[in-house]
Amino acid sequence: MAEHIREDLADFVKRVRAQKGFSLKVVEDKSNGRIDKSYVNQIENRAVLSESISLKKLSGLAEGLQEPEELVVAVARGKLPSDIKDLRELKLIEDWRSLPPSQRDDAEAFMQLLKLKAARLNENRRAGTQKNSDGVTQKVKKKRA
Repeated sequence: MAEHIREDLADFVKRVRAQKGFSLKVVEDKSNGRIDKSYVNQIENRAVLSESISLKKLSGLAEGLQEPEELVVAVARGKLPSDIKDLRELKLIEDWRSLPPSQRDDAEAFMQLLKLKAARLNENRRAGTQKNSDGVTQKVKKKRA
């Protein structure tokens, strides 16, 4: 399991802004006015306690930073995901939410196809078979260690 250094909201916001090259004004603009640049500055300078920031403001901050809302809230509340896989799951949730409803059915169908493919690959591994370039299933010789 990956270890995490506890990062408070102030450090998180500073790090993300630096990584993305976002100014305070850019964060404000990307939040569509849901959080003011001066409030972001107060968060970074610990002039406001992260525990006292409303979910509405945290949501605006997440939008402004272009980070998953669940991640920003978790950092603000001092609860980091248990490992990097959790971060990937949060990103998938955020990506899902950003899709127009008309594309969500396609995304869900694609995920189902991936699950089926993974299940077949696992079955083939257990059975010691694989498909060749012509799509024909054949036995695989096991490599000696």
